[in-house]
Amino acid sequence: MFHDTEALAVANSAILAPFGRKDFFNGTRVELNLRRITQDCIDHKNGKLLTLSVCTSALCMTTCTDYVDAPDDPKMGGREAYAKAVVDSIKIGGSKFAPFMDELVTTSAMIAHKTEILDQCLAGKMETAPPLGRSITPFEYFESRWWEAAMTVFFKMPLLLDGGADGVPCDENWIPLGTRVCPCIRKAVDVIIRYDELVDIFHDLHSDEPMNEIHVAARYGGIEAVRDYAWASAGSVDEVATCNCIAGETSHEWGADIAIGSSAWYAVVPHYRAFTQLAETRHLTSEKYAALAAKANHAGFITSYIADTGNSGMFHTNEWVSLTKLISLDPHVSGECQHCQVIGDWIVHRCLYRDDKKGKVEALRRFIAKTVHLKSDTNMDGFFGNILKIVAADGFPRSVVDHCVTAVDEVWKTLCGAAANMETKVVSTQVVVNHVRVDKALVETYEHDRGYILRRGICGTLSVMMDRMSVSPYPRLMDAAIIYSSREE
Repeated sequence: MFHDTEALAVANSAILAPFGRKDFFNGTRVELNLRRITQDCIDHKNGKLLTLSVCTSALCMTTCTDYVDAPDDPKMGGREAYAKAVVDSIKIGGSKFAPFMDELVTTSAMIAHKTEILDQCLAGKMETAPPLGRSITPFEYFESRWWEAAMTVFFKMPLLLDGGADGVPCDENWIPLGTRVCPCIRKAVDVIIRYDELVDIFHDLHSDEPMNEIHVAARYGGIEAVRDYAWASAGSVDEVATCNCIAGETSHEWGADIAIGSSAWYAVVPHYRAFTQLAETRHLTSEKYAALAAKANHAGFITSYIADTGNSGMFHTNEWVSLTKLISLDPHVSGECQHCQVIGDWIVHRCLYRDDKKGKVEALRRFIAKTVHLKSDTNMDGFFGNILKIVAADGFPRSVVDHCVTAVDEVWKTLCGAAANMETKVVSTQVVVNHVRVDKALVETYEHDRGYILRRGICGTLSVMMDRMSVSPYPRLMDAAIIYSSREE
């Protein structure tokens, strides 16, 4: 596979190129704010499968720069291993792709430069940025965070290679126009970062990682600034999936796919250890979440923290005060059940595309009401698999649907075990098995013209598991961090 020595030589050059471009950012606003955030952190210590394959190959450049020899290095090999993975993208030609690869090199250079800044700061040798006389604002933080998280290339590359991803309106730089019109779409893209912040909330403390919005917000705004962070992230997903503004359905569905996929991704991928961390911290949060589920009395769903994140496009004011407003549903007594309505909204809008709802919405709501209304059993065996069957309807071979159902149901079983009493080692092993199973199920859907319906169903059910249930890792890890920090104080 890797006998193409010429391509491998080019790939090796590409991998090394960012390290020669690290000084490109010196003195820029982005770099100065990165220095300020880093200094404050240290000071306060205590569509198409082929297209996706090429994107994955190219983005190995950023992961190589970010991970090799870092505290969270997955140990998948040194730079040579990543160079081999980059070969597929190096072979792609075309007038659009060459400058994009240059942008990828520049982005990777920023990642390398940020690592250099942190090392200098820890050693007490970093040149201090000129003081602002105030705290960094959320917008200034995200400007730097976008660069060092490789966000631009991360979401632009599939659009470029796929010619607009089935009609997503973009400008000449492949930036979706909807991000300029709709704050829900902007937050949907930013939630790629925010779910990462949640799963890394403990790791980033131990590794002296300065660029985590939760830690930045807590440093400048206190615990109250982050108490509802996980619920706001979940709200961002549902807000973009239901928004009907002038940005249009295609742009909103693109944003929803990003947000839903991000929620599923960080929890399922073994590298981020979401389930394992849930098992390690469950003693801190089990009592609270059992009480929340009992209050809702709708199986394992939590209806006490429904977030409205507002219209600013950010979670905080410039002074790091939370903009999120939370509502809590009262226990159902009589009449139309608000709990079933809200739960149905989450599942319908996350699991179905807007043009695929005919007949399925009613079926889903009937199933939800029958299965969870005033039910105290939080195990919900087979619930999400049955949701997926309704989403699939009669549009796919039974064997394909069965594979998808098994993948989803097995993730749910492991999640419940991680929140209960499954040994941590067993959890981590099962997460790897589940990841492979989900990956195979997703790949299989590409053999069918309307496979995107199944992919939305898989990611939609997984995302609901991850932030709307009594066993969901995102809110529980956030609460565990708050509880732990309070005890330490």
